[in-house]
Amino acid sequence: MQEEKKRLTEFHSDFKMLHKKEDADRAKRERRAELQREEEKEKRLEEEFVKLMEKKEELRHEVERHAVYNEYMEQVVKMTTFQDAQQLTSHLESLLQFQEHLYKKEAQSDQKVEEKKKELAELKEQHHLVQLQGTNQLTQLQTELTRALSETSIWEKRWNHIQETTAKKTLQLGEIKMATLNLFEMTGGNEDEEEAVDINDTERQLDQVKMFIRDHEELLRHYQTAPHRHKNEKRKETRTKDAQ
Repeated sequence: MQEEKKRLTEFHSDFKMLHKKEDADRAKRERRAELQREEEKEKRLEEEFVKLMEKKEELRHEVERHAVYNEYMEQVVKMTTFQDAQQLTSHLESLLQFQEHLYKKEAQSDQKVEEKKKELAELKEQHHLVQLQGTNQLTQLQTELTRALSETSIWEKRWNHIQETTAKKTLQLGEIKMATLNLFEMTGGNEDEEEAVDINDTERQLDQVKMFIRDHEELLRHYQTAPHRHKNEKRKETRTKDAQ
């Protein structure tokens, strides 16, 4: 039992020693990492310091180079109404800004001009298409007009023929009416005043002429056959004499 307790005590002691060693190692690693970070930070700061010094030197040289311009500006100020170089510089900056503004306006104007040119080209193309379509329609209308004029000429000739025919028919109708009226008057005319026929009523005049012809048809046949009977009698007398 005591041996077991002793082993546990030794094991616990070894475990503590191991834990302390691990803590010490961890502390060493953390310290080395911290030192490394500090060294890197210091190195980075040194590099930045070197760059800043170089930049400072460059700026100093640039100031020295531009010193001549400052002297030149001072001389220019003396020849102008400006009070100092700063005022002249501000004025020049304003002019440059105004110039840049003008350049932008000019660019916008050029863009609008190009857009208007494009629109004008499209309008010209549309106008050309409309004009071409109008030309085609005009050609079609001219063809239709020529055909219509040709048909009109044909119908005019037909109308003239109809008018001429109508005139002839009217003349013939007038002649027929006059002939009918003459026949009507020759057959007695309006002897019966109660049933007098109008001078323009050709149909009734013809009816009366027909009635007259029917009434005198037997007499007409008699007059038509009398010469024939007379010839036959003469022929009989001639044959009798010859026989004797």
